[in-house]
Amino acid sequence: MLADLFSIAVVEGRNSHLAALAAEVVKLEDKMPRALQDLAMRVSGLEAKRNEVELVDAGDVQVINPYISNLKSRLSSSPSNGFLWNDLSYAYNLIGEKEKSERAMLAALKVSGSHRLIARGASRLFMHHHDPERALSVLKRAQSFSVDPWLLSAHIAVSQASGQESVFIAAARRALQRLGTGHLHSSELGMALATQELRGGKMKRAKIIARESGVDATENALAQAVWLSPRLRTDVVTKEAIAATAGAFEAKCWGAFYEGDWGAAVENAVLWLNEEPYSVVPALQGSFVAATFMHDYVRSLKIAEFGLGRNPDSDSLRNNYVVALAMSGDLARAEGEFIKMSGSKADPREHAVWMATSGLLKYRRNEVEHGRALYDAARIEFEKVNDRTAQLTLTLYQSMEEARAGNVERSKEMISSLYRKLGLRDEKVAINDALEREVLRRRSTD
Repeated sequence: MLADLFSIAVVEGRNSHLAALAAEVVKLEDKMPRALQDLAMRVSGLEAKRNEVELVDAGDVQVINPYISNLKSRLSSSPSNGFLWNDLSYAYNLIGEKEKSERAMLAALKVSGSHRLIARGASRLFMHHHDPERALSVLKRAQSFSVDPWLLSAHIAVSQASGQESVFIAAARRALQRLGTGHLHSSELGMALATQELRGGKMKRAKIIARESGVDATENALAQAVWLSPRLRTDVVTKEAIAATAGAFEAKCWGAFYEGDWGAAVENAVLWLNEEPYSVVPALQGSFVAATFMHDYVRSLKIAEFGLGRNPDSDSLRNNYVVALAMSGDLARAEGEFIKMSGSKADPREHAVWMATSGLLKYRRNEVEHGRALYDAARIEFEKVNDRTAQLTLTLYQSMEEARAGNVERSKEMISSLYRKLGLRDEKVAINDALEREVLRRRSTD
């Protein structure tokens, strides 16, 4: 309630109450969202606290170019070293040299005889370049593919990510039966098969495989376990197991998200992004959580901008960037970035997100009726697919814009109407708290 009162006082310029409310927010320290803490401290004439993990610009050409030169020099005397070619591919990828990155990776595959580690790296590279067929092809050509758990798990994961079903599911099941679960080297294969069973509606079988495969798991397997947990409605791995694993930033990011620990979710998203700078997922998750749950638009901007440097074609990431720009008051830049988005209707959900963001920009231009119509159209699409989280997120942003436009009663009624539709009984709960509860509800266990 205090967060809502302070936010409304800022939006409506109620200077007579602002200082007192700011002082109360400051007293609560980390119990309040970081962005509100920073704003309250500025209102109180204090310096905002900053103690956050920083993004590392691994794609800085002044750093990468000497590294590339060193790799080339070493390759001139060791041209058959596949791991040097693999490193060169990674370096080129960091600075956006797609063709050079692919050529170096193909050389790595050739001289190494498609070694397992290099084949997996090549698969990730081609997935990043939106070429799932090549990603699957390099795995199939790798040494001992049909019996190798690491390669089979990668093939299943790539197939699932591209909306297909791997034709090697039977071989993967035989491999897991032969190897057994509960071992590090079979953990990723077990999680991939558990995901496959879940997709086939075999919840009980999926839970058994996932739990057994989480006993001794790799970082990738832990991340998949955390993703599976809310969908299987059970804890696949313990929090202690995740916390005890060095790295595992992806797992820690999702684990914190499903626990409602937004600060930890963002910090681990940044660490994950530093480790995998060309992956769009940590940038998407970090920028979304920072803006939506923490109202930290500066942090969201930094993460989204970093991610766009390596994934300029991602409309979803650019959408997060536009929202953060608009919410931080830079409307001109927000509109300039928005026109770069396609707004394609091919994916109804993505189009609904585009309409909602368009509506946000209209509100910021004081075109309230137009903005309202766009939000309403987006809401209908989210209702069609029964996406409760999206409906709550949309209402969070729209209610703030209605309050900002002076329509406080309309803002309250909008929230109450949604609560009634979703069967949420306590209408006194703030919309951001309701959104948090929805995330936690998805995390509920048996």
